[in-house]
Amino acid sequence: MLGSRGAAQRARQHRGHRDPTEDEGGGPPGGRPGQPAPAVGPAAVPGALLLEWGLAYGGVSVSAQRALSAAAPAAPEAVSALFAGVFNAAIALGAPAGGRPADGPGPAAVLVTGALLAPLAAAVDTAGAATRP
Repeated sequence: MLGSRGAAQRARQHRGHRDPTEDEGGGPPGGRPGQPAPAVGPAAVPGALLLEWGLAYGGVSVSAQRALSAAAPAAPEAVSALFAGVFNAAIALGAPAGGRPADGPGPAAVLVTGALLAPLAAAVDTAGAATRP
């Protein structure tokens, strides 16, 4: 199986087909032959934002677990079960909330859906905070 990708690529080139991911020089788009494409340009900004979001969101679950554990130190098992259940429910509700718009109008509709749901989430959070002592 080793080399089968290269053999298939050579066969396509022999038949006159060209790999659309390569420029005329035989290298990746925007780069020199044999060199990776530069990490600047239109893809750099979304990539940086995605990295920033991932690093920031990584602390959410840890912070939430710590806050729940501090709220009920006598029942760590119940807190862990509640936390896992809420996380799974959020995933179960979020998948169709993002999937339906993505399948219909397209990826931009997912952002619009998120923007429309954000005030609702803020209102629920504010209402919950008002009931806490």
